Amino acid sequence: MQDVVVNWTNLDWLAIFMYLGGMILVGWYVSRKVRNSEDYLMAGRALSYPMVVATVAATWYGSGAVFGTAELAFGSGIAAFVVWCVPAHLGRIPLALWVAPRVRGVKENTIPALLGRLYARPVAILGAVLIVCYSSRLMDIVSVGIMGNTVTGLPNWVIGAVIVGVVICYSMFGGLWSVVMTDVLQFFLMTSLTLLLLPGVWTAVGGFEGLRTALPAGHFSPAGGMSVSQILVFFLLGFQVYADPAAYQRFGASNSAKTAKRAYLTCLLIWMAFDAVMTMLGLGARALYPELQGSKAFLTMAINAMPPFLTGLWICSILAVIMSTMSSFFLVGATTLTCDLIKPMFRPCMTDREQIRLTRIFRQAQSSRIIMNAHRINEGKMPDISNGKDTDFFFVQKEDPQEAADEVMRLVKNKLSRYYQTPPSQIQVLTPMQKGIVGAANLNTILQETLNPQGEGLRRGGFVFRVNDKVMQIRNNYDKEVFNGDIGMIDAVDVAARNLKVNFDGRIVEYDVTELDELTLAYATTIHKAQGSEYPIVVMPVLMNHFVMLQRNLIYTGITRAKKILVLVGTRKALSYAVRNVTVTKRNTLLKERLQEKF
Repeated sequence: MQDVVVNWTNLDWLAIFMYLGGMILVGWYVSRKVRNSEDYLMAGRALSYPMVVATVAATWYGSGAVFGTAELAFGSGIAAFVVWCVPAHLGRIPLALWVAPRVRGVKENTIPALLGRLYARPVAILGAVLIVCYSSRLMDIVSVGIMGNTVTGLPNWVIGAVIVGVVICYSMFGGLWSVVMTDVLQFFLMTSLTLLLLPGVWTAVGGFEGLRTALPAGHFSPAGGMSVSQILVFFLLGFQVYADPAAYQRFGASNSAKTAKRAYLTCLLIWMAFDAVMTMLGLGARALYPELQGSKAFLTMAINAMPPFLTGLWICSILAVIMSTMSSFFLVGATTLTCDLIKPMFRPCMTDREQIRLTRIFRQAQSSRIIMNAHRINEGKMPDISNGKDTDFFFVQKEDPQEAADEVMRLVKNKLSRYYQTPPSQIQVLTPMQKGIVGAANLNTILQETLNPQGEGLRRGGFVFRVNDKVMQIRNNYDKEVFNGDIGMIDAVDVAARNLKVNFDGRIVEYDVTELDELTLAYATTIHKAQGSEYPIVVMPVLMNHFVMLQRNLIYTGITRAKKILVLVGTRKALSYAVRNVTVTKRNTLLKERLQEKF
């Protein structure tokens, strides 16, 4: 294979060093968003539409999708787009329309956990092993090494080791948040510089006439001389995305089922457009450097078409393509190994903190009493409950359950809302149990009477639903695209028509009176129901009449739901009992309740 001298300068080295250093800095900066394992593994399930589009689009384009498409076009012509790209992307439409919203509705942090919930533990373990192996991305590492050797002359293994090290570094800092934010930057770098390359290549080959003259006639055939069996193989390979763990991770990390669906449909259009560009560049490489192997011809063409510094930036765009894929799969592999293999097989009592410690250490522990006390509880130590003006963690001593319930009401209605200038709707009451004086049911009644006592409403299941009531969806409804645990505000009630409308983060969902069994008041909810969610201010009663549910993991979960302020109302005895109680048998009861709700 003939080598070609490329126009490589110190400015290009500078561009690459700036890019790699910038990725590490972005990963470090974004790590401040991480407060718990769900933030680390699933970006707090808060990814917006633009974020999901950028990260999904960038993740798909690894070395295979970029070099593979260009190299296929180099050898077979436009068939690379017609036979490979178009069927592959069209075949993913069901993934966007039906799979994505359903994955978002199941609040599991890993694919094996989802498999274990749907099938059995052996299926989950097998899935975890396969995902860890699949996530090694050896092909991408080899491709980076080859590209680096072609451009710089450095050994393949040196280039591969540097890139892998950078990817691990920024992924380790902030988990999925770091991966997503670097993906956003990498997506724009990749698309802008690749599009910038196209006009220069088009001019160099002499436009369409130049291509027609320089290329074999078969390169303009839709099938490119491929047999039916070859076309069928390419078509089937397109369905590999249905087993892509990174895609499912992004579905689950989206802020809503609608976002997951819309973002993936948008990505299908972006991918087809990008593949069309890569096909044209592959044809240009064949016309300009027919004596070289496909991927090397593509690199050589691109590098020599760019002026100094832009050459380095273009190499960065190719690195961005590969690194975005590597970071996504490295994170998937690491979290799967930790959560689905190490924890259940070797450390079943591993805490939330320990899971993250396998990849990084919390950075916010020194600035937040909430985080510090969460760590203390995980270690079996009493939290610091000394109140102070500047703290974010408060304890209010109340022995009597009724006094505790009254204090919760006063905190939500007056004290916290006034002092922190926060509407009561942004203050969430979490409680260990559903029943009792300080249970979710009774607290919902008290808080509704206090905060929203007036107006017509619809009665169902022992509740009255009025305009401005805070409500929670308690079972998955795929038709309405609302899922168990989603919280909204009642926007309108039509007593005559017997229906109401709920606003879920700007999306209006209508319910007939017969469907109101899917809703419950959400001024207060159980800690179990709050898993996976966060709230600006949390008020949590902790008393001995809830001793059956007072467990370390439960209290830890409740505390870490608070973003800004946490107030515990109860007794030191109950809190101490919970911290010392590490039994986990009651988690089976939760599973039973969820299954009963579903079936």
